[in-house]
Amino acid sequence: MKLGSFKLDPRHPGHSTVWVLVFPLIILLAYSDSFREADIYSRIGWYFLLLSLAYLISNKVIYLLLLLPFFLTGMLDLMYTLTFSQQFEFPVVRVIADTNQDEASEFLISYFNLLSFAALILYSLVLFYLARKMELVKPHSRKAKILVVVGLLMLVMAVRQLVYYERYRDFLPGALGQGVDGVAKYIRVEDEMKKRPELLANYTGKVVKPITKQPKTFVVVVGESAARKHHSIYGYHRDTNPRLSQIQNELIVFDQVSSPWAITYLSLAQALTQATRENGMEFPSSLSLVGMAKKAGYKTWWISSQYKFDGTTLSLSAVADHSVYMTGYDGDLLPLVKQAIEGSGEDKVVFVHIRGSHSIYSRRYPADFDYFKSADGIKIYTPSPSSEQIDVVNAYDNSIRYTDYFLREMIEFLRPLNTISGVVYFSDHGEEVYDYENFRGHELKRTSPVMLEIPFLVWLNDAYKEGFGDQYRNMLQNRRQTFLNDEFFDFGLCLMGIKSDLNIRAVTPCDGSGYHVVSEK
Repeated sequence: MKLGSFKLDPRHPGHSTVWVLVFPLIILLAYSDSFREADIYSRIGWYFLLLSLAYLISNKVIYLLLLLPFFLTGMLDLMYTLTFSQQFEFPVVRVIADTNQDEASEFLISYFNLLSFAALILYSLVLFYLARKMELVKPHSRKAKILVVVGLLMLVMAVRQLVYYERYRDFLPGALGQGVDGVAKYIRVEDEMKKRPELLANYTGKVVKPITKQPKTFVVVVGESAARKHHSIYGYHRDTNPRLSQIQNELIVFDQVSSPWAITYLSLAQALTQATRENGMEFPSSLSLVGMAKKAGYKTWWISSQYKFDGTTLSLSAVADHSVYMTGYDGDLLPLVKQAIEGSGEDKVVFVHIRGSHSIYSRRYPADFDYFKSADGIKIYTPSPSSEQIDVVNAYDNSIRYTDYFLREMIEFLRPLNTISGVVYFSDHGEEVYDYENFRGHELKRTSPVMLEIPFLVWLNDAYKEGFGDQYRNMLQNRRQTFLNDEFFDFGLCLMGIKSDLNIRAVTPCDGSGYHVVSEK
């Protein structure tokens, strides 16, 4: 058998390799609502890499052991895609692992179906047949030798990206990349969770809050993937903010705020800590806004509908006095938030991290909020959008409309309280939804304006305006100035009236004249 060319011969190792890598991809493309393009490229790359190793190893057992992790994670991809119609994400494993054994078993049993079982059997039997037939020989043809060289070059590239840049999800296919990435994040977050309370305890600088007759209650809502362009309160041509628009005269709408990053973990690692692009501080060694509020004497809550074990925010929430994670719609958090803000008359700040407009957009809101259903009002990069593009834009705009409802409910919770109160909302980053190109989502290396331009809104009650008059006037005056959300740490301290050694020279829209000096340079 000549292995220099790919023939319809089951003995060729290329057939086993293609089957292991491509069959889960075919199922993903057929059944999933969305997928990552990087997954296609990584599977192509690993095909050439593995095939070149087949020529070098010339040992079938060792080669099959190399294929084994791709096969096992391929089975996980198949089962998850056919069950939930989406690509596997590692945080799901952590959520199941965090429940008790009975709940985890019930979850797996209730969602397992015959189609998944049939696909797993087919996947296994075909590989078993090809593995038995497989034969490996040394490369003799010119094509085979070129393939070996190309494969080795790709191996060097893969090692570099995995070891130095930790781009596991981009260079490892499917559940394998998600799993390695998840384990790496888990190790990092576990380390951060141990160190962050120590970091806060070891800070001996000045941290004080103002003494006021009334207790103070602040809510910080951190959104997800919300593009400023898709908010009618900013001039968007579809009515995505019907409830906030009713009280627009009560809001301070900042219209020049951007995120320096189009990805959550980089954005929030800076927005919620003292780290910024400018000062170059590392996230693990940076004090957090949650921690500083607690240090100043505020009771702190962290309430989230995000996956608990998905990266940055878990270690931030670890220092909060109360931390609650729950899955479901963002609106399911409202009773918890209401309970937190209506508690004892202490000074408190409640951080609420929502799923917002995270893909898959249609899963971010209940059926009652399926408001946009046609092409009416859709203006994207092309004058003739496809039916799929129309559905995606409608779902995204519905998710923005649902967040509008959520924010208005938050404000109405605070309105009757006899406290100094405020709500601030911003998104981690924006989202491209066919606005400038035939693309939806967000990426570090494929940014467009809508991925970085974010909504930033503040609501303050009369008691705040009277007691924190300087901050209120500064925000009004600076609402049209440019501002990056990596400086939200300083903005948040100013909003709550916290003075510390860390924000003496702060230059946010809340801090007054210093901001104008910087802006005018």
